[in-house]
Amino acid sequence: MNVKKILSVVTFTTLFLFVFLSFRYYSSLDYLVGYTNIIHSSPTKPLNIGFSTISQYRSGYLDKIKVVKAVNEEIVYTEVISKRIDPINKENFLELNSSISIRLPSNLEKGLYYAQPYGKSKGAKIYFILRSNTAPINSSKYIGVIIPNFTHQSYNTYGGDSLYFQNLSKEIPFQYLQLFYRQARRIFLGDKDFASGGLDIKQPQSINLNRPNIQGENFFKISFKDIWLFLPSKIKTLIEYKISKIPFHSIEHSTIPVIKFLESKGFKWRIMSSEDLHKGTQVFQEASLLLFLGHDEYWSSNMRTNVSQKLEKSDAIIYSGNFCWWKVTIDEHSKKLSCYRNDYGYWHKLGFPEENTFGLSFRFSGYSLGWRLNPKEASFLGVSENEYKDSGTYYILNEKHPVFSDIPINSGVLEVNNPVNYFESDGLPLTKLKELNNTSDLIHITPLAKTINYYGGIINRNIGIIEIKNKKGNGKILNFGSVGWTINTNHENSEALKILHNAILYLMNDNKRN
Repeated sequence: MNVKKILSVVTFTTLFLFVFLSFRYYSSLDYLVGYTNIIHSSPTKPLNIGFSTISQYRSGYLDKIKVVKAVNEEIVYTEVISKRIDPINKENFLELNSSISIRLPSNLEKGLYYAQPYGKSKGAKIYFILRSNTAPINSSKYIGVIIPNFTHQSYNTYGGDSLYFQNLSKEIPFQYLQLFYRQARRIFLGDKDFASGGLDIKQPQSINLNRPNIQGENFFKISFKDIWLFLPSKIKTLIEYKISKIPFHSIEHSTIPVIKFLESKGFKWRIMSSEDLHKGTQVFQEASLLLFLGHDEYWSSNMRTNVSQKLEKSDAIIYSGNFCWWKVTIDEHSKKLSCYRNDYGYWHKLGFPEENTFGLSFRFSGYSLGWRLNPKEASFLGVSENEYKDSGTYYILNEKHPVFSDIPINSGVLEVNNPVNYFESDGLPLTKLKELNNTSDLIHITPLAKTINYYGGIINRNIGIIEIKNKKGNGKILNFGSVGWTINTNHENSEALKILHNAILYLMNDNKRN
């Protein structure tokens, strides 16, 4: 094939993709998004929802709205509405100019719901937790399943701002092009370029908690599978950065699959949010077991204090990674979350290392090899072929521990269908474990498994799964230390679900000691 033919093919392909993407982009501008308080205190109170399209220029239309039980998809209420929905407010994108107020059926049960707007097409699901301010909390034992909404909002780019990127275009589909560009710079230039997230890290960054959460919404509606094989490996990583966030920054993909699993095993559960931990609400205080899912990265001082106190007498399972990494402040009046994205924001730099409470830290582990490095890059850093092959799983140190009951383990390696040590993971060096056990008056750590990860140009071979016993009370924590565990409950990985089941039974049966 001569040069002219190659240029013709490239030109035609470029034009085709430009037209295709432009059409997809334009056709998505009237997509409806909305926000309501994540905790709705009573079914007898009106449910107020603010709406906008995802465009700064194009209006949309709301024809009806359905209220749905999130777990079993049962429609509990439908209201026909004919209302024009304004675009994002150009001067203040936090003001949702279009709003509605609907009356919920007064007999609705407590639980997790979403409101689904319908216009030209289905809009984004608007999740809320329904409570009752008249009936007492069920006194029987239940698992508190936590939605890390402070972290969800920290990554949320609605209106152009997040804690990672600010002053993006307010045309939300176009934001992803800018995000891809900045992530490309990160990937090609190295980790240090990403440290600031493109922000002035000398100042605290602030975002509003009262925003539609667009994490996991694919506004382009493009199937990357069609072009996946034609992308260079670095671009694959770039695209994966956006896709990989969907399971653990989305209630639909991280929380609901776990609740369905809990119900299938007959466990009682209550849903709660970062706000419950921050305020120390009754539903949080009365949970016999806390279950942390996904990517619970941003914690306020109140959250840290309330959870630490509760874990003196209660138990927890951490099916999460990059856990309790940044310290944030919450302005209750303006609903703003603020964080210093520098040494003034890291818990471990402020004298309260996360491992002092939860046993593991992201700085001792990092990114999974399969996500961050290709085999040649890993080999250059001293990773063997077998280590790279096994980097998505764990080297079990105590095969007889109840959490590994009936789990396939081959020569000390946990056998899994999909990587459970994936994306971001936490760890602990053996020397640090000995130090904590000798000096801490709060926790005693038992290592259960080791793993291998990458952070800041360094390969970390450290402890990755632990059991913690509280020295002040009888609380226990099972910390599995990776986002990958939640991702695999979404993928219905049998080993990940079995280990979760084992962990719950172990802690709940042991809880009879109380």
